[in-house]
Amino acid sequence: MNDHDSEAMAGIMRGAGYEEASRPADADVILVNTCAIREKAEQ
Repeated sequence: MNDHDSEAMAGIMRGAGYEEASRPADADVILVNTCAIREKAEQ
């Protein structure tokens, strides 16, 4: 699920005119996409 969310976020950022930086030091914005458990976790 996180991959899908990351791709959606990347598409939104590209649509707003942002480009992916090759190095974090070159970035204007750094996004951190974390994962939350939405239903009961499997053991």
